[in-house]
Amino acid sequence: MNQHKEARLFSKLAIILFSIFGSSLFGAVLFSDNLRQLGLGKKSYSPIVFALVYNFLVSRIIQQFQIPIAIFPLNFVGGVVLAFVLWKELIGEEEDFKTRPVWGPLTVILLLYFAVFILTNR
Repeated sequence: MNQHKEARLFSKLAIILFSIFGSSLFGAVLFSDNLRQLGLGKKSYSPIVFALVYNFLVSRIIQQFQIPIAIFPLNFVGGVVLAFVLWKELIGEEEDFKTRPVWGPLTVILLLYFAVFILTNR
């Protein structure tokens, strides 16, 4: 039996959407959790390292060109790299797994956005 069939993983779409609306670091956390679910914990740092470097580069691009709206397309690119390039490299082509609900991570990201909103609107 394939190990992926029994695994409950966050979908590629979830990784991309969390990357767009959070940052590629949010998507990388979901992807890293997928790797741990598959027993690939030693590889779970790779997406985090990628996201940290990528977010640094994105912030430099935003600062250099002063186009803050560019963050969404750049975050999309980071999410696609996580969900397709790194997924293929670290997990493989296998698509046979149970999808894991995103309510927990969604709650966390909404709470973070709420906290930032409250703190910046005092």
